[in-house]
Amino acid sequence: MSRNTLKDFRHDLYGCFQRARDALWNLVDALSSEPTARSLPELSLSPLFQRKWASVYEACEDGRIDEDQLREIFVRYAPLPAPGRHVFLGVDTSNLFRPEAETTEDRLLLPVPNLPEAAHVVSPGWVISSVVLLPTQPEQGTFVLDPQRVRCSEVATEVAARQLKAVIALLVARGLKPIMLGDRWDACAPFLTRIGELESSGLL
Repeated sequence: MSRNTLKDFRHDLYGCFQRARDALWNLVDALSSEPTARSLPELSLSPLFQRKWASVYEACEDGRIDEDQLREIFVRYAPLPAPGRHVFLGVDTSNLFRPEAETTEDRLLLPVPNLPEAAHVVSPGWVISSVVLLPTQPEQGTFVLDPQRVRCSEVATEVAARQLKAVIALLVARGLKPIMLGDRWDACAPFLTRIGELESSGLL
């Protein structure tokens, strides 16, 4: 990504912040530059965080982001092929463990992986569903197009189908032909029915 493209991306990203813009923007820069920070006060110590420490909490509590606009920005700046070509999408969930966030709403009990076979350990946390642009060449990375948190009242496959509908509409508008790749958990009737609705509506 060139410097001018990065500048345009940052400008457009700032534009999708609806409330507490400056606090949110400083928090984004702090999160990008402080990978070892383990608390909100530590993030406020980042040299890129130009406001006082209380603005970290302002960004988390008062900040508002236009999710539809953010998704459109991610698609716009993604390394997409020329119109008429196929584009490959991946969709899956990942666990974000939050064992110490006792006051955080909507936590789920999630299995902890990579333990001995007899161990069945769970930890409170969130489930994140992500639609990504898959690479077509070796050593290329994935490009996140739409991340969404799966709430307690939702099913991951329903969230994924909703995400795909929004992302695919943006890609088809650019003249691309999306192909979705999933894992065995996506081979269920509700998910396939929703994907079938995309085909009947002309998106696939």
